[in-house]
Amino acid sequence: MHILHIVYSLVPGQYFGGVPKMAFELACAQARLGHRVSIYTTNINGPHHFPLPSTPLRVHFGPIEVYYFPAQKYGVFFSNSLRHYLHQYGATFDAIHTHNTYHPLNQYARQTAARQAIPLFYHTHGCFNPISLHQGFWKAIKKRLYLQLWEYPGLRRATGIFVNTEAEQQEIKKRIPQATVYELANGVAPPPRQCSKTSGPIVLVTLSRIHPCKGLHYLIEALHKLPQDHLCLKIIGDFQQDRAYTHRLQERIRAWGLTDKIKFLGHLNEPQKYEQLCNADIYCQFSESEGTSLSILEAMSVGLCCVVSEGCSMHQAATHHALLACKNGDIQDIVERLLLVVQNSEYRRSMGIKAQQYILQHHGWDRLAAKVMAHYPHNSNH
Repeated sequence: MHILHIVYSLVPGQYFGGVPKMAFELACAQARLGHRVSIYTTNINGPHHFPLPSTPLRVHFGPIEVYYFPAQKYGVFFSNSLRHYLHQYGATFDAIHTHNTYHPLNQYARQTAARQAIPLFYHTHGCFNPISLHQGFWKAIKKRLYLQLWEYPGLRRATGIFVNTEAEQQEIKKRIPQATVYELANGVAPPPRQCSKTSGPIVLVTLSRIHPCKGLHYLIEALHKLPQDHLCLKIIGDFQQDRAYTHRLQERIRAWGLTDKIKFLGHLNEPQKYEQLCNADIYCQFSESEGTSLSILEAMSVGLCCVVSEGCSMHQAATHHALLACKNGDIQDIVERLLLVVQNSEYRRSMGIKAQQYILQHHGWDRLAAKVMAHYPHNSNH
């Protein structure tokens, strides 16, 4: 088969957010299964807007052909050149798989698929998580309007919709009863190295957007309540994205005397990120709501002991004793779980081993790509 993925942003190894990374790794896994895979994306990567010597710019990353198109970003991504090129060459693909909820790129895919009778698959990446959909009065209204006007027409036409969790699946079926929805866990590629820390202070690490919904304030408050001897926290994420929230966090850090215990590392590329994960002791994330957090899967894959909130949707991993789950926003529960792993190095090591075993069994990309291919049409024209 010749498969096309469309994703709003992608520079392999320089990811801003989990969606571009998951789209690329799924594409690579499909290529390993013997399929021809292309990706259409834009020349915007996080805060960077890079020039293109030609339109489109075609770059090979191993067996994957990535086509870059000039785009504009006004909260959402627009690219007229991508739209025109897709309409012109869409018929060369056997399936279109789009990863752009809340971006017009999904509409381009819908229009081309309808015009040329191409199977169309949507990948929502947690955007239909019920908590996320109803969070904030005005934000929830804007999401509802956008979905009603732009996303639902495509979802109704889609050959299939891939979601992270059962809650997402139920939310879509409630809104579009005729939709064909498949639950698919996020995948994670084998890490470049394993957790190797054996001495020094106990290092807690977290990786996410610096945003209130990610619950970083809970982690900082919990650190304040823990015995702080030989403890430190490293925060990986773009702290310029929500400056007001970052400022509030820094005020709390100063007020609680934690300035020497907490480091903001900013956005890191893939090698830098794995360097920090592999030199930590405990991974923490206390989000109010997630699909399936890629950063948690990455931390588990290197053998880190993980303590996360129930909102991170890692219930199955918790039942397999591959991580510890805390009640959402419950500081006392968070402190108790962290205290358990901080004080017991053998328990941390055991949890890290179980985490790696769980990832191998449930989140390997080759296994997940085979599941995706089982839902694609079997007739190929190319």
